[in-house]
Amino acid sequence: MPPNEPMVKGRSNIQAYWQKMIDAGAHSVSLSTLAVATSGNIAYEAGTYQFTMPTPNGPPVTDKGKYVVGLRKGTDGKWRLAHDAFNSDMPCPPAAPPAHH
Repeated sequence: MPPNEPMVKGRSNIQAYWQKMIDAGAHSVSLSTLAVATSGNIAYEAGTYQFTMPTPNGPPVTDKGKYVVGLRKGTDGKWRLAHDAFNSDMPCPPAAPPAHH
């Protein structure tokens, strides 16, 4: 569940989403787990993230924010990611000025 975009569903679509971020130059990615809890076959993890992206006409931009993931334990005993939502702590960029006709 990326910010400012529709939900990405399905393993191949999720893989393509993250590959697009890598191909765009995302680097220096870090995650810091703040909380984890389980109850039966479900669990969650919450934390913070940070990564840096190049920009076409300026210095790289670092994004910082928070995330929460939901996990489900399969019948094989392995935990699998079921949901992933994240959003930035950085202010939104200013809106483009209206076009004059």
